Amino acid sequence: MIKILGIEATGNGCSIALWNDDVAYQEIVDAPQKQGEFILPMVEAVLKTACLTGAELDVIAFNNGPGSFTGVRLTISVAQGLAFAWGKPVMPISSLQALAYKKYCEDKTEQPIWVAIDARKQEVYVAAYQFQKGEAVVIYPEQVIAPELVPYENLVLLPTPEAIDIVNLARYQ
Repeated sequence: MIKILGIEATGNGCSIALWNDDVAYQEIVDAPQKQGEFILPMVEAVLKTACLTGAELDVIAFNNGPGSFTGVRLTISVAQGLAFAWGKPVMPISSLQALAYKKYCEDKTEQPIWVAIDARKQEVYVAAYQFQKGEAVVIYPEQVIAPELVPYENLVLLPTPEAIDIVNLARYQ
């Protein structure tokens, strides 16, 4: 069985998730601009709850954006630091792909799933995916554009994903 640690701190919160032998664990805190204070203690807490050490993990998955610049840097640096310390590979997961996968799991649709995150300055990060047996096929590649240029009429802005979304997508990569 695979053991995946997921790290997400690219939005206003911070979440850490762990997939361990078909059991998921997650810690979440809403801490705008304070994710750095919580992220490592949360990693410790999730590992302790699962009775694991970092050395027992198979991979560290992390949200590599899009998201806040500082949050993306924090997420990536923590993932890389832990991976180096524990001798584990890393797996970058896109915020947009994780959000699309979450929607796919909820709806089980074969239709393209459009996702967008506010990029500020009157722009959005947008992409579309279609899932075939859990695997993502890019229908519209990730990009930053003005909302009115998105070739989809019912676009809804979404929050950043949680670490459990990163872990769930990583399980099928």
